[in-house]
Amino acid sequence: MRTEVEFSIVHLSDAHLFADPTQEVYGTKPSLNLKAAVHCINAIRPRPSLCVYTGDAVSEECETAYVRFKEQMQYLSIPVHYAVGNHDDRKSLRRYLLDESMPTDDPYYYCFQQSEWRMVVLDTAKPGKIWGSIGEEQLEWLDRLLQKCEPTLVFMHHHAVSVGVSWLDEVMLKNPGPLLSILQRAGCIKAILFGHIHFECHIQHAGLHFMSVPSLSFQLGEVNWAEKSVSLPPGFRLITIKGDEVRSVVHRLTDYELAISEKR
Repeated sequence: MRTEVEFSIVHLSDAHLFADPTQEVYGTKPSLNLKAAVHCINAIRPRPSLCVYTGDAVSEECETAYVRFKEQMQYLSIPVHYAVGNHDDRKSLRRYLLDESMPTDDPYYYCFQQSEWRMVVLDTAKPGKIWGSIGEEQLEWLDRLLQKCEPTLVFMHHHAVSVGVSWLDEVMLKNPGPLLSILQRAGCIKAILFGHIHFECHIQHAGLHFMSVPSLSFQLGEVNWAEKSVSLPPGFRLITIKGDEVRSVVHRLTDYELAISEKR
């Protein structure tokens, strides 16, 4: 008799840490937000199996910012898998977050198994640009990988479909057509999860389901007529897998959770 698989994944993104832990941006303290999120996640029961962080660990490219981010993430009681964001530097990510002694700036994409599920982490970063791109070599790798049909979640930094906010859609994944074609053709993609836009959304497009996650830093307006930054709390997404079903919920950090973390 086959046992029904059940596990959960934490999706985090866009902490945008600075070298100075007291630095504020749009009225929020990124370092405090990340600290509060880590404590909150560690209290979840049953404990999640893993965390996927979809990019933009830091806001300024310096060793101190990456070290502060790594120090915070080391308190997480579950394994963490990283994707590259537009604010990240691949060499720094490999050196400080992956502990590689001879880091390269090659694209960082990979897959791993969790129970009977496949997790795919893509690299959509274009060095020096806010918008994203995916090279031919990565697309060919993905196409070959997905020829084996098994339930799959895809994680990436940039959005591959329009979110309806004009200035954000200008910095989405460029030429997403080839990627979308591969994902549609595979027929086994349960969801595509991303960061970058600093707000939560669910989008159905051409038979694919896309989900974003709130930022761990400042939040952005979800419509064209909103202010660029809005006063919503930071948050994370908890994804629950049961059998072949995917469910998820976003947790926004409460004032109490932020206040407790500030005192720790």
